[in-house]
Amino acid sequence: MSIDKNSVIACKKGNPLFTCQRIAEQFGCTREYVRQILNKAGLPTSLRLPKSLCPQCGEPKKRQANLCPACSHKKHWVLIKCAECGRTFERRKSNYKRNTMEYQHSSTFSYSGKVFCNRSCFGRWLGSNYGVGIVLKQQKIRIQQLEDELARLKTL
Repeated sequence: MSIDKNSVIACKKGNPLFTCQRIAEQFGCTREYVRQILNKAGLPTSLRLPKSLCPQCGEPKKRQANLCPACSHKKHWVLIKCAECGRTFERRKSNYKRNTMEYQHSSTFSYSGKVFCNRSCFGRWLGSNYGVGIVLKQQKIRIQQLEDELARLKTL
């Protein structure tokens, strides 16, 4: 088996997408022999596919993914402003849509699509709009009035 090693190397350099098997078939030798020649020459022995690129931004992405991580995040997350404190926060689009629809159809409270950043903001909004906080304020005012009246009566 007399094969010119330089011609094998030239074949690989001229056609970088050729596999060792294809070069071996051209020269009538084994794939392993071609691999050894290419290794000694410092050339790649396996087929290296170009990296997949994100169609939106052009950054590298995983082969199975449709988008790069940054574009995927933008696609699935949305910026929302809290209805109570006004803070801007991120929430998954699916959760945002589900929550707003669920609250719109609630028979107890009328949320009308309001979204809150946490439970304390929701509690504050609920209290100020549905009397929970108002009742507490009224009770504190009434207690203060009774204390004042008691103090007035003690002075008599």
